[in-house]
Amino acid sequence: MKKWGKLAVRANLILFLAVIAGVIVFWNKIPEQIPSHYGLTGKIDAWSDKGILIMLVFMLAIMEGIGYIVLYYIKSSMRSKFATDSEKETYPGIYVMLGLLQFALTACFAYVILCGALCQNTGVLFLPVMVVVCAAPIAGMIVIQRKSYSPDRIQRKEYRRREKTEKGHVYRSKVDWWIGLICVGSLLMPFMFIPDILKGNDDWGSFLFTFVLIWGLIFPLFVDLKYTCYSDYLKVRCTYWGTIRIPYACISGMKETKSALSSAAMSLDRLQIDYRMGGKNGLVYISPVRKKQFMDEINEHINKKSGGI
Repeated sequence: MKKWGKLAVRANLILFLAVIAGVIVFWNKIPEQIPSHYGLTGKIDAWSDKGILIMLVFMLAIMEGIGYIVLYYIKSSMRSKFATDSEKETYPGIYVMLGLLQFALTACFAYVILCGALCQNTGVLFLPVMVVVCAAPIAGMIVIQRKSYSPDRIQRKEYRRREKTEKGHVYRSKVDWWIGLICVGSLLMPFMFIPDILKGNDDWGSFLFTFVLIWGLIFPLFVDLKYTCYSDYLKVRCTYWGTIRIPYACISGMKETKSALSSAAMSLDRLQIDYRMGGKNGLVYISPVRKKQFMDEINEHINKKSGGI
């Protein structure tokens, strides 16, 4: 797994440098007027001075810088002498996932810059392919994690029976104002294309695709992200990460954190819960409302099972 992570990071750096070199070397051969915007179907619908390529390269450089800072944080954290066993075991997988995701995003940016320099359409398949390619590393990590910590068939049946008869204590996720603003803005984004549709530059099929994609990704976070305390275990439910049930006896640590790593949380005011199940260490970041009350309840359950953490 570490090999894939290093390969993705190196390939990403080579591609990024190739984009910069390409723009510099072929600058005089690039037309003075190039596409500045593409419709949902990948067709050119606006033109601008070729100086817009500099802005695109600058945006790519910012994205690369943020990506490498996050990767450095992950790499340093998993090598730190203060890292928990769960962090040492979980962070390598996150490093690979982020490395592959960064490479995918860079490849998409590079393709858009190339199409712009050649004054070509990106193609009707660009948007769906971009979504699939960028989602693949995240989906792959989720599948691997679920296989590692998923209970067997008998245990899952017992969990479902328990949850039908026992009423757990539900905590919703806290939502930071800026995260909420981004989410609401994203939900409204598809409606910005309606003027182009009315002018004939786009079609309703493209609008519907974008609407379903964005609402399908964001809206479930407001209705299906919750943490439920049952008598024997904590259930973390998130649309994308699936459901994780952590017996209190398996929890090895709990601490407050501001980690921005993607997880079942919509706030940076988070808790990191370390656990060991099936012979493997894992962790999950959550951001429950009434955090103090949540921590007290978890510790109360743990004290009953194993004498505290």
